[in-house]
Amino acid sequence: MATSYSRRFLEMGICNSITTGMFNSCAWEKDDCNNSTHTFVAHEQSDYTRYACNPSDQPVGRCLSEDQCAVRSSDCELNTTSANFKSDDDTCTIQRDKALEWDTENPAFTQFGSCLDTTTNEYFCIYYPTDCDESGTEVYVNPTDTLAAGVTCDCSQVHVTACIGSRGYCALNENGCRDDGYEVAFSPFAQKSDREGTKGIDCRLCRKRNTMTPTPAPTTFLKPTKYPTYTPTRNPIVEVTSLPTLSPTRYQDISPKKGFDPVIAVCASVVAWFSICFLIYMYCKLFRGAAAKKRAQAVKDSRFKPPKRIAFSEDDSMSIASSIAVNLGSESVSKLADESLSLEQEQYPEVKWSSTG
Repeated sequence: MATSYSRRFLEMGICNSITTGMFNSCAWEKDDCNNSTHTFVAHEQSDYTRYACNPSDQPVGRCLSEDQCAVRSSDCELNTTSANFKSDDDTCTIQRDKALEWDTENPAFTQFGSCLDTTTNEYFCIYYPTDCDESGTEVYVNPTDTLAAGVTCDCSQVHVTACIGSRGYCALNENGCRDDGYEVAFSPFAQKSDREGTKGIDCRLCRKRNTMTPTPAPTTFLKPTKYPTYTPTRNPIVEVTSLPTLSPTRYQDISPKKGFDPVIAVCASVVAWFSICFLIYMYCKLFRGAAAKKRAQAVKDSRFKPPKRIAFSEDDSMSIASSIAVNLGSESVSKLADESLSLEQEQYPEVKWSSTG
């Protein structure tokens, strides 16, 4: 017989739709699925269905007069009738009674029955009372009497069926194994009596630490209140007095510069310098342009403007000619006046010439 063995915990099966192949519900065994519309898939599941179908969270019944969680009415301590039993109570799970406030010192785990070996007087926690029939030397003991004997049969201690083929896994009974012909179901008694023949597997119903893990944490944090000045004040004093007093100036200089990057600072300085130069250049360019425009306008205004055209009458021309005749003589005056008038008429055709004659 093997001296060591591997403890494993049950993983439920699921019911998938035949038409869509989608997950429908959790299942302990094939009979939990509607075979006409759904197919049973054992053990292998996705992360989602493994979480949704955690055995610890599956509902069980409640013994009403005893106010205790139980798998079946026959496990009730005082009244085993069906009238005293409420199946699928929302506050009762495979793991514990959720109607009670959780007490780490006295946890209200759901209790299971056991097989008592009459030859050795040993108790062996099981799920089905019929699991005791196989040995021939064992009798079933209900949860209350088992606990009274000093044996705690919570779900982590309850032995269930092993399905062994190319690999091994746990099921509630043989109907929770695959029926492909490649797996063999081994009862709890078979696993116990032949560890080597069952590959050393030891199948259990669920993990008790599913609830035990989060509960110690609050209790642990409450304990330091017994010694409020031991740990909380010791570490802060060491950190505050040693580091700041050695080099206080350094910490004051460094703290404001947290996150300072010299490369970014240099780049920012260069960009700022170029920006200033560009602004100066644009200012000079605009100023010089305005001055140039002003000077050009002044030059334009100072240029000589041609005289307006004057309209001369024939008498005016004769007067001018008469004044000129003093120097030129009377013979050429008339000729010169006629030429002058003809010349002015050709140059200024738009002038209306009047005649005195």
